[in-house]
Amino acid sequence: MGRMSEGRKQYMYAYLKEHKERIVVDVPKGEKARYKALAERENKSLAGLIMDLLDQEEARRNWLDKKINNKGSDGYTSTAN
Repeated sequence: MGRMSEGRKQYMYAYLKEHKERIVVDVPKGEKARYKALAERENKSLAGLIMDLLDQEEARRNWLDKKINNKGSDGYTSTAN
């Protein structure tokens, strides 16, 4: 694959600045390779795996919050058992 043209680089950086945010995670030496292998087994990028896991955790916590607070899908406390 050849070098990227300056115009293409400028477009890419402008797009990333406008539409994306970066999150940096420091992990112990060797762990990145382990996590990357896990992502590859799932046919995902490491970033994709991390985003999917965060989304799943958020959904799990929302479900637990509703369960604990005994709230229905409308957000109100259920009176029926």
